[in-house]
Amino acid sequence: MAVLISILWGANTVIIKMGLEEAPPLRLACMRFVVGGAVICLWAWATGRFAGFRVEPAEVRPLVERMVEHRRAHVEALARQEKLEARIRGNGGGIPPATLAEAAAEVEREARELARTIDEIADAGAEVKDIDEGLIDFPALRNGTTVLLCWRLGEDEIRYWHTVEDGFAGRRELPLE
Repeated sequence: MAVLISILWGANTVIIKMGLEEAPPLRLACMRFVVGGAVICLWAWATGRFAGFRVEPAEVRPLVERMVEHRRAHVEALARQEKLEARIRGNGGGIPPATLAEAAAEVEREARELARTIDEIADAGAEVKDIDEGLIDFPALRNGTTVLLCWRLGEDEIRYWHTVEDGFAGRRELPLE
């Protein structure tokens, strides 16, 4: 879609030349933005992008599984690092310095991967609520009010919703009535 609009309005010198001959530059820029925005809105409406959320649980499931795996690996790496640090504080424990550096690097690596996966989930249109359980929410509209469709790793489909204020404790079964 962006390429089409760029070709029609940004790279089409004939249209730009005709526009400059017919309209002052500011009016032409305004017209281009309005028409471009209208085309994007029509496309979004036609493809269902105004439906509230942009992704189905089946599409985000691999990301959520990866998030939970990285969280578990991060917790385990932290535990190993803390155990090594406790031994070093005690009497050194005969632990080579490289071992602690490797443990710290593993903690950092898992933290980066976890953060990257959470960002991918957010980019898909979902909100991460619990990284240990794989709980995510999808924003939606109910009678003009934003609500959250609630999904947890292990569930086949979205079956619950709650208001922003109520949170997980206020989960109700779908449909939104």
